[in-house]
Amino acid sequence: MRRFEPHSTAMSPSAFPAELYDKIIDELAPSKDELSVCSLVSHSWAPRSRTHMFRNVNYTACPSPEKTSSKRAEDFQRYLANSTIASYARHLSLTLTNSDKNAEIPHASRLVNLQSLTIHGSNTIIYSVNDRALTRLLSFIRHNANLERFSLESVVIDPSAFDVFIGCIAIRAPRLQSLHLNSIVGPDWITDAWNRRRAAARTI
Repeated sequence: MRRFEPHSTAMSPSAFPAELYDKIIDELAPSKDELSVCSLVSHSWAPRSRTHMFRNVNYTACPSPEKTSSKRAEDFQRYLANSTIASYARHLSLTLTNSDKNAEIPHASRLVNLQSLTIHGSNTIIYSVNDRALTRLLSFIRHNANLERFSLESVVIDPSAFDVFIGCIAIRAPRLQSLHLNSIVGPDWITDAWNRRRAAARTI
């Protein structure tokens, strides 16, 4: 006699549409621990979970007793190169110091999907259009065509370098919706030179 085996009424996980899992993971976005569990439970859940886990990246170059600012930048760069964070990062906040600005601004080659970028310059000085710090900053703009928001704060910048910066944004950031500039000033030597020129003009 043929044996009768009733079908199970429980639905297998694959029976649910992928969109439903995405919605559930989106609801868990505030909890990093729960997102981490989701990324480990199923390989198919990992990309969506990591999108929330690594969406916001904060980098501070301030030195500590254990590490100089340049060493922190090297470690950060190495971490990006050896992890999946870079491809999922959408919002990057950089806090710099003026002690070693050339070394502490990371390369942008790994961070190419940014939607917003905030740079706290801590009075970082950009001396000219050839300044390496300016080159690094422009690199972020050139590598991120989807940039929607850009904020630059506390930077001392040569006027010609500032013109290059604005020109790069106008050409390379077609989707930019918000540009916030705060405490962006010209260096003292330019102000002094301008004052001397005005004084000389008055004596003629």
